[in-house]
Amino acid sequence: MVRSLLWGIATAALPALSLSAQLSFVPSRGYLIDGTRIALLDDGGPALALLNAASGALARVGRRGSGPGEFLAPSSLVVAGDSLVGVLDAANARLQWFARQGERLVYRRGMAIDAPAMDACSVGSLVFVAVIAPPGSARIRVFGIDGAPRYSFAVRPEPAAPIDRETGLQLRLACDAATRSVALIETLSARFEVFDLTGRPLWRATLPEFRPLRITVQGVTATFSRPPGGAHTVMSASSLGDGRVIVSAEVLRRPAEHATSTQHWAAFLIDLRSRRVRFGGDTSCRLLDGRGSVLLGLLDDDEPVPFRVGAADSIPSACSASATSWRTLLSFR
Repeated sequence: MVRSLLWGIATAALPALSLSAQLSFVPSRGYLIDGTRIALLDDGGPALALLNAASGALARVGRRGSGPGEFLAPSSLVVAGDSLVGVLDAANARLQWFARQGERLVYRRGMAIDAPAMDACSVGSLVFVAVIAPPGSARIRVFGIDGAPRYSFAVRPEPAAPIDRETGLQLRLACDAATRSVALIETLSARFEVFDLTGRPLWRATLPEFRPLRITVQGVTATFSRPPGGAHTVMSASSLGDGRVIVSAEVLRRPAEHATSTQHWAAFLIDLRSRRVRFGGDTSCRLLDGRGSVLLGLLDDDEPVPFRVGAADSIPSACSASATSWRTLLSFR
């Protein structure tokens, strides 16, 4: 099935742009490298793709395996500067760097990650990796771009309740150069914490109106159920580059609700400067990444459609509610 990329721009005053591209896969992660080029992760390949959204040119690199430039379970994208694109591969316990040469990606080197890795991001010459850690161990490992270990922080506390054994494992990470801080977000609960680049805790809060999975723990067995209206689970977190982080969550609905609702995604905004957090509502569009006033996402996994947030005449009706939510989120200060 041919798929097209959803490209959103949240400032109506910008000149009209109709950037879209036909894709033969649904990307699991995306990263806006600049105003034209987009890095995309294809889990099914698995492969890393570089898309020129203006020309539609698509370059791919990688295949299944454990050799240089190969992937087993790619889970996250990291971009350093304007030329290096990294792919975090938990199954291979490494992060691999690819250099952008024009419209191509070329394998450069790999760096080992000494713990099960969940997500990664970078600021300057530092790479921050969120890992699954037992209580008393650091959840963020810091490396140089050359792969040299630097330091670690964000020690996981002892679980206060049996449920914390489950919710404290899955993590997403967002690095913000504007505030020189890192946000560590739990995927199965509303909790997140913000640190400076040295690992000093700055503040912590919860995502408002976040609906967690209901988790019942009996001994070593955990049972999950969905509340009415569906449960949120965080899929990605992206720094907009201006002191704000946008969080995308999947809405896991009950089977009966799933058949009658198209609202399968949700968005949250964390303002790192004002320390305020906002819920953007459940939507029909999945956010992949954002930079400033530009958002990148997908309508759905079956038939993604491109649209501009902020220009009502170019928003398909299926995504107009999402566009309104995103526009409201980005105007929030």
